Amino acid sequence: MLRPNTRLLKGNARPAFTVAVRNSGSKPETLLETGITARQTVEGKQTALRVFHYQELVQEEQTRQTVQAIGAVLSGTARAMNAANAGYVNTTGSVNMNGSYGTYTATTYDPLRAQIAQDVASAQTREDFAAIQAQGEQNLAALEHTILKDNTVMPGEWIGGTIVLEPPAYSGSAPKSYVITVDFGGEQHEFQVAQVTN
Repeated sequence: MLRPNTRLLKGNARPAFTVAVRNSGSKPETLLETGITARQTVEGKQTALRVFHYQELVQEEQTRQTVQAIGAVLSGTARAMNAANAGYVNTTGSVNMNGSYGTYTATTYDPLRAQIAQDVASAQTREDFAAIQAQGEQNLAALEHTILKDNTVMPGEWIGGTIVLEPPAYSGSAPKSYVITVDFGGEQHEFQVAQVTN
């Protein structure tokens, strides 16, 4: 069985499908990630569509987390620099001495004000890192529980999970048509898919 995870894809999003297989034989069969392929025909030429494997998706998520962590470090550094400067207070005023008017400017440093700003900046940076870590753990857990991986399927047993494909090539106003093939138990099952642009 194969069904789309969503009926509406935004932009050039990756299509995802739930695949479920049942071992109707009398011996265990292995469902392999490499046994699921996709191909598209564009202008008479058949090309392979990439089916992302579980480890590839995990690596992408880990890379995304690293990039976000680098961004949080840079943001935290900028906050810390601004907080250190928060202790400086500029004062301006005017002076009237014997009928002569003038202005003055003075800069003072308030260490308490700087410390409060640094504490706020540090707390915000810790919150940023905690949010990145929590979201990353949630995303990895979702991949672990949903993405189809290599499995041994016992007789009479069902197994299923999500597969993610690269976006099919643009084919003008025609539907994006492609074929997903699932090789399992010595049989090849082909599913025809058509994505229509609204």
